[in-house]
Amino acid sequence: MPRGPDVDPDLLDEPAYKSMTQEEAIDLVQRGATVNFHGQHGRMPLHKASEKAFPYLVKALCEARADPDGRDQFGETPLHLLAKSGTWDEAIPASRRCETIQMLLQHGADVHAVNPRGRGVLHLAVTEHDDAAIETFIEGMADINAQDLAGFTPLMWAAGRDSTDCVKMLLDCEADMNVKAARGQTAMTFALTNGCNAIVDMLEKHQAILDAEEAKRIKERGESRSEEAQEERHEELQLPRPDWACKHEKPENLQAYAGRVYAEARPDRHSNVYVEARPRS
Repeated sequence: MPRGPDVDPDLLDEPAYKSMTQEEAIDLVQRGATVNFHGQHGRMPLHKASEKAFPYLVKALCEARADPDGRDQFGETPLHLLAKSGTWDEAIPASRRCETIQMLLQHGADVHAVNPRGRGVLHLAVTEHDDAAIETFIEGMADINAQDLAGFTPLMWAAGRDSTDCVKMLLDCEADMNVKAARGQTAMTFALTNGCNAIVDMLEKHQAILDAEEAKRIKERGESRSEEAQEERHEELQLPRPDWACKHEKPENLQAYAGRVYAEARPDRHSNVYVEARPRS
């Protein structure tokens, strides 16, 4: 086999990849194949390895210093291609796609990278109804409320496509159903305009839960503030103690107070000290 720069980086492209196993491709990489060469559509070997969900080839390419965030002529990274491969190649097991995602993330791929339309990996995985990939991306710290150039979130895309499993997963992971797109649309807007009645019911129930939780938090904050205010009032009414009382020592020359306590004596709430009233004439 050829070595170094003579190795064709498009060997992983159609139709040549069909005649090559993952092990053979790894051997080419280890023998010095050019790993950052841009071939057809500006794609590098790592793009094709990711699209085909070859986790060990991805590992070999990354260890050979392939760029995990390299972009093709469409502005997409290996993670983007992998996120879109959920339905067009059903022969790829979901477990293998997830393993490939994890391999890319372990080697520094940016899970927050977006394509020219501002769409990230979660947007793309949602359009493919790829629940396994969505879960893996979320575990990899993808922004669940990321908005594309139109302000659409992954939840909006899922709601408009009647993807009940995707919507449930996103809501369970605390996706915000009240985020507004550039024209004011929400996830509920997408569900209603596309006739996704099951999603509408799901969102209504989730909103009811959010409202109940918020009401509980408001009540708890109110009770807490009431207790704090009561404690502050008690502190304000405490009389200052003389220095000797703090030391638990009573001066020997302390004279008994023989004066009168006047009704006009009142607490000064600004200084927390009682104001001495003047004697009545």
